[in-house]
Amino acid sequence: MDKRVTIALILSLIIVSSILVAAYSLNWFGGQTQNPENENPQNQQPAITSDIELTLEVFGNADMNDQINSDDVTYLQDIIAGTVTETQFADANYDGVIDQTDVDQVNALINSQATYVNLLDGNGELLTVSLPVERIVVEYLCNAEIVRILNLEGNIVGCDYAVDQLKGFYFPENGDNIVNVGTMHTPDYESVLNVNPDLLLTFTKATQEKAEKLPGVGVVYLGLYYPNVTAPQDSSFVQGILKAGYIFDRVTESRAYVNWLLDLTDTISSVTSELSETEKQTVFITTYPYDSSATLYSCYATVDTLGQCCILSGGANVGQAIPGYFNSSSVKVDAEWILETNPEYMFLHTVR
Repeated sequence: MDKRVTIALILSLIIVSSILVAAYSLNWFGGQTQNPENENPQNQQPAITSDIELTLEVFGNADMNDQINSDDVTYLQDIIAGTVTETQFADANYDGVIDQTDVDQVNALINSQATYVNLLDGNGELLTVSLPVERIVVEYLCNAEIVRILNLEGNIVGCDYAVDQLKGFYFPENGDNIVNVGTMHTPDYESVLNVNPDLLLTFTKATQEKAEKLPGVGVVYLGLYYPNVTAPQDSSFVQGILKAGYIFDRVTESRAYVNWLLDLTDTISSVTSELSETEKQTVFITTYPYDSSATLYSCYATVDTLGQCCILSGGANVGQAIPGYFNSSSVKVDAEWILETNPEYMFLHTVR
C-alpha cells in the first residue's frame, strides 16, 4: 500500500477513535481559547512522549509515584522515624500531622476498607470523598464510558441529557432504570436528589454550585476535560482515571485501562514519529458549521484533543501558521484562507 494512503488511513482512524479513546473536549464549538498552562513558548509541535512519569494526586501516596501500596506504608513509617522528609501527599488523612493514623488510612485504601479518600480533583482542589460509592449519577459521555470501563454500570441511577440519548448503547441492561436528571450545565437538582446518589460524576469544571445544592452527595470532577493525547501521562485525564480507581474500588481496572491507553498511544507514535515533514499530509480539522451565516470557522489547535490527534497521527495541521495555534484550543479562519491553504484532508467533527 502506498505510504501516503497508509498515513491517511492512520489519520482517519485516530481522529474517529479519539472520541472513544481520549475523551471529548467541551471546546469543540468555541472559538480561540487561551490556556497559559498549555503554552508552548518554542512554537513547536508538542513532542510525543511514552514514559509513564506521574505522581498520583491521592493523599497517602507518600512515595510520590503512580499508586498507593505497601511501599507507601514503609515510607510513612520512615517519615515518622525522621529518616526521610515529608512529601506532598503523605498526609493520608489530611490532618496536618504524619502519624500512625496515616499508616492506618493507607492500609485501609490498600485493603478496600477505607471510609473516605482525600485527593486533588480535576481542578487541583482538595476533595474528600466518602466511601464506599454505590449509587452514581453520571454527566456526559466520557463519564459514561469510564463507568463502563470500570464495570460500574450496575451502580448508575441517573444521567444527564447527553447520556440519556445513548442509554441503550452505554447501559443496555439497566437503561430503563436510569433517570434523566437534565443537562450537565443546569441539572434538575431535585431529580438528582430523588435518586438518592452517593456521588455525582460531573463533567463540568464548575462544581461549587452543584456541591451546595446537593447536600450529602459527593460531587466529583475527575478532570477528563483535556486528555492530551500527545502526552497523556501528563494529563488530568490519566490522573482522573487512576483517581477513579480509588474512589470506586477499581484500582486494578483503572490501571489496566491507563496502561492500554498509553501502550496504544506509544504504538501510534512509534510509527508516525519517523515521518519526515514531506511525508506528512496537510490537514484542516473543524466542527460542523451550526450557524449557516457564519463567515469564520474553527481550526482545531494544540490544546484541543482533535488538534493533538492530528499531531499524534502524523498529520501537518494547516493552522500551525496562525498566531495562537500553539497555546489555543482553536483559532478562527475564513473560507478564503481555507481555499488558499488547500489542505489535502479536511475533517469535520460532529456529535450525534
